[in-house]
Amino acid sequence: MRGKITTIFPPNINTDDIIRADVLQEHWEKDKFAQFAFEKFDEEFVNRCNTSEANIVIAGSNFGCGSSREQAVYALQFNNVKFMITEINKTSGEAYPDIFYRNSVLNGFVCVALEDISGFDYDDELELQLKEQKVINHTKNKTYNFDIKETDLNILLGGGLVGMAKADIEKRLANS
Repeated sequence: MRGKITTIFPPNINTDDIIRADVLQEHWEKDKFAQFAFEKFDEEFVNRCNTSEANIVIAGSNFGCGSSREQAVYALQFNNVKFMITEINKTSGEAYPDIFYRNSVLNGFVCVALEDISGFDYDDELELQLKEQKVINHTKNKTYNFDIKETDLNILLGGGLVGMAKADIEKRLANS
């Protein structure tokens, strides 16, 4: 996956910042949540994302804290965000709250964590090599390594749980 950094957020962005609670019951289609992303926190987020087919979000630690909202992941995915990177909290060792991270993985949205994000700037061209667990900053000719659990890696490579289920159904239909 390749793209350009179009957004850099500070630490502790919560799910209310990502998508307002009052819009959660208004839609059933996942892509409809994109228009509400960061509506009150970063009014230009959607416009920035609409200028590129491959956006990358960089954020400080604890991105996605707060309420459990699967729609927060959709708000990112359907704004052409290909993957995101957060910084690992130096005290707790955490990068993402468990619920946000799990929702991301199960929906096939890649979230990686690095020790330090200070070397990234707007418009840097990045490539994520998921199997190799590397992020390459082509603008600065720098490579970063990250860790991901094997189970999470397999789910992400399968396109999330829905992607894996579709592949399984197609395989079963082909064999019947």
